[in-house]
Amino acid sequence: MHAHYICMKGQVNKRHAGDQLALIVEDEVLIAMDIENVLVAEGFTCVLAMSPLQVEAMPIDDLTVAVVDLRLRECASGRSVIRSLRERVPHLPVVVVTGFSFSSPEADLRGLGGPTERLEKPVAPGDLSQAVWAVIDRRRTGTPPFPRRRREDALTASPWPPAPSASPPR
Repeated sequence: MHAHYICMKGQVNKRHAGDQLALIVEDEVLIAMDIENVLVAEGFTCVLAMSPLQVEAMPIDDLTVAVVDLRLRECASGRSVIRSLRERVPHLPVVVVTGFSFSSPEADLRGLGGPTERLEKPVAPGDLSQAVWAVIDRRRTGTPPFPRRRREDALTASPWPPAPSASPPR
C-alpha cells in the first residue's frame, strides 16, 4: 500500500496520493530500515537519504516530517542537515535520533528552530512513533514543547521557587 522510494537526481517516484511524506536521514542502513518500518506502519511514505548531498538534491516541499541522525559519516553533522532543511522548509517537524547522551554538547539542538524532538539510540518503535506525531502536532497547533534544560543548565540555574529569606518580613 505504501511505497518506499529513494530520491535519485531530484526525481521522486512511486508516491501515492494522500500519503504523508517522511524524510529519513541516516547513514546506517539497518537503522534506516528500522525507522522506515515504524513510519510506514504509521502511514508514511518514506524517502531515504544517506548523506547531506542526497538531501540537498531532493525536492522537500511536500515533507510532513524528517527523522535525522546527528552523526553522519561524511564529516557532516545532522545539525547542518537540519539547518539546511529548515532554510528550505521553515518549521519543518524534525525528530533527531542520536547516540549522544542528552547532556552531551553534541546533542544540543538549541538554535535550530522547531518543532524538534530528540531521541537517544537505540530508539524504541513506540517512542519514535510518539515523537513523530508530537512534532507534527506541535507544527499544526503552534504549541511549544515542554521546556527541557540540559543537565548543566539545570545545575547552574537558580532554584524555583526561591528559597525563603532568613530574615522575617517587616
